[in-house]
Amino acid sequence: MNSFFKHILIGLTTVMIIGLCMIPQNGYATLDEAKRAASKIYYQLMSLGFNVRDSYSTGTLDDGESTTFSRTFYSGNDYAMVVGGCSYARDIDVYIYDRYWNLIDKDTDTDQVAVATFTAWYTGTYYIKIRMYDATSDGVHWALQYAYR
Repeated sequence: MNSFFKHILIGLTTVMIIGLCMIPQNGYATLDEAKRAASKIYYQLMSLGFNVRDSYSTGTLDDGESTTFSRTFYSGNDYAMVVGGCSYARDIDVYIYDRYWNLIDKDTDTDQVAVATFTAWYTGTYYIKIRMYDATSDGVHWALQYAYR
C-alpha cells in the first residue's frame, strides 16, 4: 500500500490513540472507557472499505523493550496494523514478518502511532513485533487494532 494511504490511517487513528492514552499507569481507567474511545475510529475505517476487528491487543512495554506475537491472516486480503502508545510513549514502532521471518512492512517513524500495511500472499501465520523505541518511563501502554479488506 502507498504512503498516502498510511498517512490517512495515521490521521484516522488519532481519536483511538487519544482515548487509549488516557489509561493511567495506575490502572484506574476501565477497559470499557478505552473501548468507547477506540470505537470512534471504526466507522472511519469502514468508510475506507475496511472491516475493523472488534477486539484489540493491549499491553505494556518498558523503554527499549519489544513484544512479538503471531496472527493468522488470509491470502489476498489487505491489512492495516495500527499501534498506538499512551502519552508516555515518544516513539513506538511496528514490524510485520511472514512465516519465514522476512520483513514485509514496518513503521519506524518517530511517533506515538505506527501503521504497517500489507497484502497477505498466503493464508497462515504472520508475526507482529511492537517495539517501544523511546518512552519517558517504563510500563508504557500500547494498543494494536487491525483492519482488513
